[in-house]
Amino acid sequence: MTRRTTLAARLAAAAVLLAAAGCSLIDPHNMIGRQMGEAHGPATEPVPSPPPATLDAGARERAFDFVWDTINDHYYDPRYNGVDWKAVRERYHPLALAATDDDAFWDVLDRMTGELKDAHTRVESPRRVELRQRDESITLGLAIALLDGRLTVSGVNADSDAWWAGVRPGMFIVTLGGAPAMQAYRMALHETRNDSTDRSRHLRAVRRIMTGAPGSKAEIEFERADGTRFTATLVRHPHRSPANERHRVLPS
Repeated sequence: MTRRTTLAARLAAAAVLLAAAGCSLIDPHNMIGRQMGEAHGPATEPVPSPPPATLDAGARERAFDFVWDTINDHYYDPRYNGVDWKAVRERYHPLALAATDDDAFWDVLDRMTGELKDAHTRVESPRRVELRQRDESITLGLAIALLDGRLTVSGVNADSDAWWAGVRPGMFIVTLGGAPAMQAYRMALHETRNDSTDRSRHLRAVRRIMTGAPGSKAEIEFERADGTRFTATLVRHPHRSPANERHRVLPS
């Protein structure tokens, strides 16, 4: 395991630990134990979600210090990829403490680490870590690519509302929530942290558009290959994609 990968894992675990500390209990749902490889049981076994926690000002301060100090003390590049890491702290500290809710707070911390333009150094919210432990995401069921300056459907989950609404790969996205699709995409891109590559940042912007609270909706207008259009209101649902392993013996 590289030092960079170790740091990413350390920050993800820290997010869970600090959120738990804000509730005055350390790791009440054994998140850290499960993150370190504890068995989950059968794929069909439900895993209870922890109750939502709200970080007070003190917990936010500790979380911010932990993330900044961890990178300051352990980042693989002593020059921080050319970034003035102390100046980054001064810029993001007030933004983090003034965040409107916990999700926004963790997003600020992630954008702070994004100043390093390093996809392997990031902060995940406890909620997202919990989803990842269940191999789960909350999504509209679409994959989107940017082709010739247009948002194009590159994949559709067959269990999603999108599939049953008639959305298929190759269709263009015309509007998102009533706004021109590229305008909405550029806004999501602007709100997304910096990253190692343009592709990685694109994927983060798409995730910002596609994911959300379970049951939340998005109105999207699509264009077929023949130029005809239709609008569908899609609901975000949990989708599980557990890891799988395949093997075969080669003829030789």
